[in-house]
Amino acid sequence: PLQVVALDMEQNKVVPNAAELNEVQKHLTDARCDEVSIVSVMGVYRTGKSFLLDMMLRFLKFKDKCAKEGKELPPASKSFAFGTPTELPAWLPKDANLCEDKHEGFTWRPGMTKCTEGIWLWSKPYVYERDGKRVGLLLMDTQGAWDSRMSKEQSATIFGLTAILSSCLVYNIQNRIEEDKIDNLDYFTTFANRACEEGLHKAKVGSTLFQRLVFLIRDWEHFEDNMALADCQEMVQAHLASHTNKQLLSEERYEQVGRLMASFEKVEAEAFPHPGKNIPKASWKGEVKDVNPDFLYMMDSFLRHVLCEENLVPATAMGAVIEPSHFARSVTAFASAFKDAKLEGVGLREAFVTLEVQKLKENVIRDFRTDMEKRLGTHPVDPESLDRNGKALGKAAIESFTENIRNFGVDDAEEEIAAIEKQIADALKGYNETNAQRLRGGQMKAAVAGFALVVASPIISLVLAIKVVLAPAAVGLAGFQANYNRQQEGGDCMRGVKRTAQEWGRFAGGRLGDCRDIFVGVRNCGQHPPVQDFQQLG
Repeated sequence: PLQVVALDMEQNKVVPNAAELNEVQKHLTDARCDEVSIVSVMGVYRTGKSFLLDMMLRFLKFKDKCAKEGKELPPASKSFAFGTPTELPAWLPKDANLCEDKHEGFTWRPGMTKCTEGIWLWSKPYVYERDGKRVGLLLMDTQGAWDSRMSKEQSATIFGLTAILSSCLVYNIQNRIEEDKIDNLDYFTTFANRACEEGLHKAKVGSTLFQRLVFLIRDWEHFEDNMALADCQEMVQAHLASHTNKQLLSEERYEQVGRLMASFEKVEAEAFPHPGKNIPKASWKGEVKDVNPDFLYMMDSFLRHVLCEENLVPATAMGAVIEPSHFARSVTAFASAFKDAKLEGVGLREAFVTLEVQKLKENVIRDFRTDMEKRLGTHPVDPESLDRNGKALGKAAIESFTENIRNFGVDDAEEEIAAIEKQIADALKGYNETNAQRLRGGQMKAAVAGFALVVASPIISLVLAIKVVLAPAAVGLAGFQANYNRQQEGGDCMRGVKRTAQEWGRFAGGRLGDCRDIFVGVRNCGQHPPVQDFQQLG
């Protein structure tokens, strides 16, 4: 894993690590990912966050191995009853050592020693298909928050940045959902909603700021023996409802929970029993046989649910899509909003707007270039028509950019508009120059055919040029016939016919292209004289 964001406790600074972020971005682009999804684990110091992420990584590696071998992920046992013997998950061999295994994963250790500081990412994505697109899944580990070493602002900084970047935020808590856990969430979501009110709504942010929140309750003590998995899950959902269903809350908690539920697209809860009495001890050697089988079964059920492709949606940071090619920039922009480990509404809004404006500029230029390249094609076209169409497309692009950027309430909107106008003007100039070179190429083809002095009569030039072009066609056809005969003599007649037809098609297409180049070039000879090119040719 790579530390992509550091929290300097002494200087009270949030520091993004550019080299590590760029490495993660490179892995995403090398894997040809169209989108990125981020599953993160957040919670209090020493509650098993890194251990959970290590299990996630083992599960994903096994799942990827099955896919590469053309196999389905083995299903979970359907005979589960809490407190009775059950099979180990297929992705966790019974002889595996969870502490000293050669498996590469997130660093964790039993005992009381702290492992994770700042924000870490597993650098290589797990790639899957969703709606015809390649999505790169990243796993995120975070520094334990709300402990005695961190101020409330520092804890909120870690939580806030994690929540903003995550497709799915797993909130790892001990024993039960309690009011202080809701208070911690509310501290940041209240700030985020205020930031939204200051102007993010102008940028067309949806009704929710964050995506998916999963309360993961560790060491849940209330499962009864012989309970089926569905019964266990029903118990946990009832516990969640007692803290989030506004109809079951006191009046003083009603508003707070309302803010929380309105801030996330989806809120869920899962629970694990205690993993076993030896697991928290520093002396535990990591042997799977020591782990409570009920814990492993419910871990497997949790991973199959949270890491299911259907549930892994692309990451959107407060409505701004995190694209693989912009990954490092996106994380850096939002980290800068917390640069002093404080919640700055203006900084968060600026980070959002900066990203959106940059993407808007890139999209406008990309769309303009795509339209122009379709009109230009691979052969010369009428220069007046190209310039006229290019200016119309450029005007429409600038108008669209202007309308959208003003929706963001950007202070330097006029400067951004002027910059996009210059980019489009420069691009149009480049396309006109490319077309002018192609025109001169067509005129040179006419000159080589012996028509340099016939520029006053484009029609005659075209007829004569076609005759010159047809002359080598006869030679070429003879060659194709010879090739066909050789193929036929080899006893593979149909193969010879197919190959000859393909070569003739390529040859004929090239000669027709030459005719078109000559016609357009000669017709525009007066406007784009090829004198210099002819002199160089001579």
